[in-house]
Amino acid sequence: MPVTERIVQLDALRGIAAIGVIFFHAFRVQAFWMWSFVDLFFVLSGFLITDIILNGTRDTGRFLRNFWMRRILRIWPVYYVTLTGILLIYVCRALLAGLPLPTFDGTLRAFLFLQFTDQYFHSREVNEVVASFVPWFSHSWSLAVEEQFYVVWPLVVIALRRRRQPLVAVCLGMILTSIALREYGLAHYLLLTRLDGLALGSLLATLLHAPNGYDSSALSERLPLLFGGAAALGSALVGAYLVRGYSGALGTNPPDADYHCALVTAFSLVYFALTGWILTGRTGPVARVLAVRPLVYLGSLSYAIYMFHVPALYISHAVGRRLGLFGWEFWSLAAIPMIVLAAHLSRRWLEDPALRHKHRFPVRERGGAAIGGEVVELNAPPAPVLAPARDVDRDTATTSGRL
Repeated sequence: MPVTERIVQLDALRGIAAIGVIFFHAFRVQAFWMWSFVDLFFVLSGFLITDIILNGTRDTGRFLRNFWMRRILRIWPVYYVTLTGILLIYVCRALLAGLPLPTFDGTLRAFLFLQFTDQYFHSREVNEVVASFVPWFSHSWSLAVEEQFYVVWPLVVIALRRRRQPLVAVCLGMILTSIALREYGLAHYLLLTRLDGLALGSLLATLLHAPNGYDSSALSERLPLLFGGAAALGSALVGAYLVRGYSGALGTNPPDADYHCALVTAFSLVYFALTGWILTGRTGPVARVLAVRPLVYLGSLSYAIYMFHVPALYISHAVGRRLGLFGWEFWSLAAIPMIVLAAHLSRRWLEDPALRHKHRFPVRERGGAAIGGEVVELNAPPAPVLAPARDVDRDTATTSGRL
């Protein structure tokens, strides 16, 4: 049966993920594993995007145009304001200091959402690549991954959406491809090497899809076994990684072999299972915890939090060094409320005005009922609704049944 209630727990997951990524960049040793929250964003985005496509209008040309326009309205304002602001800061610093204007490797690629794609052809060490990129903006690789996915994936789903089995096979093939390419040594921050979460989220949407929208009874006998198996398999490797990390076996900077090859898939499997349990109402106390208002509110700001957090951390640490007061830990923590405040203001004055134009680009037939949501690109948040809202249009809800 179609569900028209928004699942705020997925908002909360995005809020947790956003704060977790801040902690990873601020406290790399203590929060060494929180890089994986990017993959939680990917799982949620893969689910939501695929759900929207599967339940979208059958007028393919109009759907694709409107789908991509909605992604532009969601992603571009915060993204380009952040990138332009960073470049202006560096230009102003150079002018005030009488230095030549800075040039950064990859600036054009950053404007085109092609971050680090030269790595497909010329492999370099991660630190070397990041050092030559636009300062304070290297974390935008995940936005580039999602934008590239949004261009290609709708075409694949539309071609295969009449039958479930081929789409399931493609999702599984995407996971295997990413594992193989990471094992081969390709950089872990490219679309083809980071498909795990996106593919698992897409797989979840495919398994839960019914002709009239979201149906929690679909495959009801097999889903608990699937989620349990995914959680067990992923948790075994994740647990070993956490034990080794906190016991000091990984050192202060885990090697790439431990850091990304199988672990990306392992964490993605855990997040796939958690999202699946939430969507099918099997989390119990966990669902109640994830419905608390502060977490849901943070989820509504998660995209701007993600985009702003690296520049904010750098600025906060610079202020601390200039003042000579307290340690970097203090200034890292002090940056968090400033990041949240900036994200709140961005939501009010930048994102919401852009999103008011989305009604001009519908992606589903009038009168249909289904879950759904605004996709959250690191993800981009939905409008801040702090309690379940009934009879919500699927493409403006976070998930009425949904990153």
